[in-house]
Amino acid sequence: MRRARTIAVGGTLAALAAGIAGCADRGTYVGPPGQPQPMSIEGEWIGADGASVSRFAGGTFTTSMISTGEILANGSYRMTAPQTVSISMHSVVRQTTSTVTCAVASAVQMMCTAQDGRQFSLTRRAAG
Repeated sequence: MRRARTIAVGGTLAALAAGIAGCADRGTYVGPPGQPQPMSIEGEWIGADGASVSRFAGGTFTTSMISTGEILANGSYRMTAPQTVSISMHSVVRQTTSTVTCAVASAVQMMCTAQDGRQFSLTRRAAG
Protein backbone atom coordinates (compact mmCIF):
# COMPACT_ATOMS: atom_id res chain seq x y z
CA MET A 1 0.00 0.00 0.00
CA ARG A 2 1.36 3.39 -0.86
CA ARG A 3 0.00 6.88 -1.14
CA ALA A 4 -1.61 7.50 -4.50
CA ARG A 5 0.37 9.86 -6.65
CA THR A 6 -1.02 12.76 -8.52
CA ILE A 7 -2.06 12.29 -12.09
CA ALA A 8 -1.99 14.49 -15.08
CA VAL A 9 -5.17 14.24 -17.01
CA GLY A 10 -5.17 15.93 -20.34
CA GLY A 11 -8.75 15.66 -21.53
CA THR A 12 -9.92 16.85 -24.88
CA LEU A 13 -11.70 20.19 -25.03
CA ALA A 14 -14.84 18.38 -26.17
CA ALA A 15 -14.67 16.01 -23.21
CA LEU A 16 -14.22 18.93 -20.83
CA ALA A 17 -17.12 20.77 -22.41
CA ALA A 18 -19.18 17.62 -21.92
CA GLY A 19 -18.97 18.16 -18.21
CA ILE A 20 -15.73 16.65 -17.01
CA ALA A 21 -15.37 18.71 -13.84
CA GLY A 22 -15.59 18.37 -10.03
CA CYS A 23 -13.65 17.88 -6.79
CA ALA A 24 -12.56 14.42 -5.47
CA ASP A 25 -10.50 13.68 -2.40
CA ARG A 26 -6.92 12.60 -2.74
CA GLY A 27 -6.53 9.22 -1.17
CA THR A 28 -4.79 5.92 -0.93
CA TYR A 29 -6.22 2.72 -2.30
CA VAL A 30 -6.14 0.02 0.34
CA GLY A 31 -6.84 -3.46 -0.98
CA PRO A 32 -6.32 -7.02 0.20
CA PRO A 33 -2.74 -8.13 0.96
CA GLY A 34 -0.87 -9.23 -2.15
CA GLN A 35 -2.95 -7.05 -4.49
CA PRO A 36 -0.97 -5.04 -7.08
CA GLN A 37 0.12 -1.55 -6.09
CA PRO A 38 -1.48 1.44 -7.83
CA MET A 39 0.26 2.58 -11.01
CA SER A 40 1.63 6.11 -10.77
CA ILE A 41 -0.19 8.56 -12.99
CA GLU A 42 1.71 11.63 -11.84
CA GLY A 43 2.88 13.82 -14.69
CA GLU A 44 1.39 15.24 -17.87
CA TRP A 45 -1.23 13.57 -20.07
CA ILE A 46 -2.33 14.69 -23.53
CA GLY A 47 -5.89 14.38 -24.86
CA ALA A 48 -6.49 12.43 -28.09
CA ASP A 49 -7.00 15.71 -30.00
CA GLY A 50 -3.54 16.92 -28.97
CA ALA A 51 -4.95 20.32 -27.99
CA SER A 52 -4.94 20.02 -24.19
CA VAL A 53 -2.65 18.77 -21.46
CA SER A 54 -3.48 17.80 -17.90
CA ARG A 55 -0.91 18.01 -15.14
CA PHE A 56 -1.37 15.84 -12.04
CA ALA A 57 0.67 16.40 -8.88
CA GLY A 58 -0.01 16.17 -5.14
CA GLY A 59 -3.63 15.03 -5.47
CA THR A 60 -4.67 17.89 -7.73
CA PHE A 61 -4.70 18.51 -11.46
CA THR A 62 -5.10 21.29 -13.98
CA THR A 63 -6.06 20.91 -17.63
CA SER A 64 -5.04 23.66 -20.04
CA MET A 65 -4.84 24.41 -23.75
CA ILE A 66 -1.39 23.63 -25.10
CA SER A 67 -1.43 26.55 -27.54
CA THR A 68 -2.50 29.31 -25.14
CA GLY A 69 -2.05 27.96 -21.61
CA GLU A 70 -5.71 28.81 -20.88
CA ILE A 71 -6.97 26.73 -17.94
CA LEU A 72 -9.95 24.59 -18.94
CA ALA A 73 -10.51 22.53 -15.79
CA ASN A 74 -9.09 21.77 -12.38
CA GLY A 75 -9.83 19.44 -9.49
CA SER A 76 -8.50 16.40 -7.70
CA TYR A 77 -8.34 12.62 -7.92
CA ARG A 78 -8.05 9.44 -5.90
CA MET A 79 -7.11 5.88 -6.74
CA THR A 80 -10.11 3.59 -6.15
CA ALA A 81 -8.28 0.41 -7.23
CA PRO A 82 -4.72 -0.33 -8.38
CA GLN A 83 -5.53 0.69 -11.97
CA THR A 84 -8.64 2.85 -11.49
CA VAL A 85 -8.72 6.58 -10.85
CA SER A 86 -11.74 8.64 -9.82
CA ILE A 87 -11.37 12.25 -10.89
CA SER A 88 -13.53 15.08 -9.66
CA MET A 89 -13.32 18.12 -11.94
CA HIS A 90 -14.52 21.66 -12.15
CA SER A 91 -14.86 22.88 -15.75
CA VAL A 92 -13.79 26.50 -15.93
CA VAL A 93 -15.28 26.68 -19.44
CA ARG A 94 -18.78 25.43 -18.54
CA GLN A 95 -18.79 26.26 -14.80
CA THR A 96 -19.90 22.70 -13.97
CA THR A 97 -18.59 19.90 -11.81
CA SER A 98 -18.59 16.20 -12.60
CA THR A 99 -16.81 12.90 -12.07
CA VAL A 100 -14.62 10.97 -14.49
CA THR A 101 -13.40 7.41 -14.03
CA CYS A 102 -10.22 6.32 -15.77
CA ALA A 103 -8.79 2.85 -16.22
CA VAL A 104 -5.01 2.97 -16.29
CA ALA A 105 -4.42 0.65 -19.25
CA SER A 106 -0.63 1.01 -19.15
CA ALA A 107 2.08 3.36 -17.94
CA VAL A 108 1.34 5.57 -20.95
CA GLN A 109 -2.42 5.28 -21.57
CA MET A 110 -5.66 5.87 -19.66
CA MET A 111 -9.15 5.12 -20.94
CA CYS A 112 -11.66 7.50 -19.33
CA THR A 113 -15.43 7.74 -19.05
CA ALA A 114 -17.21 10.92 -17.96
CA GLN A 115 -20.35 10.67 -15.82
CA ASP A 116 -22.45 11.51 -18.90
CA GLY A 117 -21.03 8.42 -20.68
CA ARG A 118 -18.61 10.17 -23.04
CA GLN A 119 -15.35 8.30 -23.45
CA PHE A 120 -11.88 9.58 -24.22
CA SER A 121 -8.28 8.49 -23.89
CA LEU A 122 -5.23 10.18 -22.45
CA THR A 123 -1.62 9.52 -23.37
CA ARG A 124 1.31 10.26 -21.09
CA ARG A 125 3.40 13.11 -22.45
CA ALA A 126 6.95 12.03 -23.19
CA ALA A 127 9.53 13.48 -20.81
CA GLY A 128 11.78 16.19 -22.17
